[in-house]
Amino acid sequence: MKRLLTTLWACAALALQSGAQTEPTRPEGTVRPSDKPLVQTEIEAESLKAEITEDKGYLVGVGSVKLTATNLVITCNKIEVFTDVKDKDGNDTIGDVSSIRQIIATGAVKIVQEERTATAGRAEVFPNEDFILLDEDPIVYQNSITMDGTGAQLRIHRGNGLVEWIGSPDNKIRFTGPPIEDFGFEENEDSIVPPEEEAAPDDEEDDTESEQPNNRNNRRRGDDNP
Repeated sequence: MKRLLTTLWACAALALQSGAQTEPTRPEGTVRPSDKPLVQTEIEAESLKAEITEDKGYLVGVGSVKLTATNLVITCNKIEVFTDVKDKDGNDTIGDVSSIRQIIATGAVKIVQEERTATAGRAEVFPNEDFILLDEDPIVYQNSITMDGTGAQLRIHRGNGLVEWIGSPDNKIRFTGPPIEDFGFEENEDSIVPPEEEAAPDDEEDDTESEQPNNRNNRRRGDDNP
């Protein structure tokens, strides 16, 4: 099947463009976007379908899917993109950064960022809520650290190094990091305990030598006796 490469702004007017747009107003207290320059959101897939209604947009790509966005590359078997065509006031949102409401990636999902790499069976991206939710045995790799949890959920937050794991008594989270030094002890190490005093071998030799002259004197006295 012919491989399709699309920039969503040019494709079916879904306009998931993240290019030179005005930064959306965010509620007070939310995470600020990074200083990385915005790039257009692109999806590559073996097949691609898109539909626009009066207020919603939907795009689905299947087969060797690759999504490229600002500091984000997602590869998977299937991707679904949900957009808002109008905001709550009825204004057009096509082309706005905030128009992407949700992205769902399924099947051999791999997420690559400059800071970390993650894999999972399913991932949900919420651009306006500043987090990515990974499900179905997620694993995250960051520097020399690996975190995974069979049956657990992983939430990656935007704008900081925070990752949040949601497990249960049956689905434990595992952290694997670099080795640390041995905190035990080795033989012949420095110790504050004074060594025990051993009997000096010279004392035994002195006792033997002191006995020898007496024995000689006794033999001499014995020899003088008739």
